[in-house]
Amino acid sequence: MLDTSNLTIKHLSKLIASREISCLEVVDAIIEMIEKLNPKLNAFITILDESARREAMHADSLIKQGKYLGPLHGIPISLKDLIYIKGVRSTSGLHSNTSASLSNLGAPPIIFAVQQLFLRIY
Repeated sequence: MLDTSNLTIKHLSKLIASREISCLEVVDAIIEMIEKLNPKLNAFITILDESARREAMHADSLIKQGKYLGPLHGIPISLKDLIYIKGVRSTSGLHSNTSASLSNLGAPPIIFAVQQLFLRIY
């Protein structure tokens, strides 16, 4: 498995652009690292692994078509759950009974900053 722990985004980006590694390989390596470290770190509440894999496969298909979209193409991101994304559980960082009720409110549409980031990637 690819060891991404010491790679910068710049280095990963070059490897992806040159097709030395696939976006899917990067995502799988990151998910493996999260699964290994998260029980101790408790850094992630919700992991969208299947969605990340689908997006990575799409990013790989674009590269194969000659449509490399720049240095963030295929680079996985994580968002703090203070950022509401429609259809994704958000606790607003709270770990009390309040968080359960917040997760059922239904998030507003994806916020502008995140939307702009995705538009720049795809």
